[in-house]
Amino acid sequence: MAIVIIIDQLIKWKFHGAIQVSQFGPLSFNFVPNYGLSFGQLSQSEPMVRVVLVSTIFGLTVAAFVFAVFFLWTNPELFYLRLALSLFFSGVAGNAMDRIRLGYAIDFLEIHSSFMQGVVFNFSDIIQFFGIGLTIFAFFYLNQKIWFLNNIRRIKIINPSFQYALGASLTAIGICSNLLMWAFGHSLMVALIPNSAVKWESMHIFDYGTLAITLFQSIILFCVGIIYSHRISGPIYALGKFVDDLLLGNDRELKLRATDYHPELEKIAKDITKLKGTSK
Repeated sequence: MAIVIIIDQLIKWKFHGAIQVSQFGPLSFNFVPNYGLSFGQLSQSEPMVRVVLVSTIFGLTVAAFVFAVFFLWTNPELFYLRLALSLFFSGVAGNAMDRIRLGYAIDFLEIHSSFMQGVVFNFSDIIQFFGIGLTIFAFFYLNQKIWFLNNIRRIKIINPSFQYALGASLTAIGICSNLLMWAFGHSLMVALIPNSAVKWESMHIFDYGTLAITLFQSIILFCVGIIYSHRISGPIYALGKFVDDLLLGNDRELKLRATDYHPELEKIAKDITKLKGTSK
């Protein structure tokens, strides 16, 4: 991911501020500052509205990316899906870095055709859409390996007190961190933006954008807490059921789910079976 971002920034450095236009058929290379979204969308809207909207979208993208990586990174068979998501986020991060440094994204590619007239984009936009396409393909191609459809524990809430507490704790951490960022951003806007209708409209948009990110992030964090704790509680629950069956005289093998933590419990279960055999 870092390599893609570095290549993107080097290409943009080459074209940044270039006045001369180079054209190859319907494709031309010339520097165009993009104050909007990908392909110049919303470039003509109010500056503060653009900043808040772009920041909100980037915040939601980061939250979704972290959520996806959390569940996919430990599975070596999902390399192509991780690659696709990393490419998409690299493109988003490349344009975000431009906007943080310069206030706009550096676009330099323009297609001259009847159906794409005036569309200007850059290397990051290409990487984003390539990542989206590869992600869609990976979700269909790796469907079973992603969701483990034949290896899912039906009961998701095994230890309610532990699972709900962990989900609530992660959610509270996210809300507190967002509240601090909102207080900083809100107070900064109050101090720096002159009093006008645009100021209060921009602050409302900022407040609503922060609220949207917080709600979206809270849902994600709570789900992360439930699923993460399920992967911890599930093996303990399965081991307890295994011991109960042994006490009832039902010898069997303990087999955990593919996504469970503590796979060493399977060996412990075998040792317990051996101890039961020697105690007879």
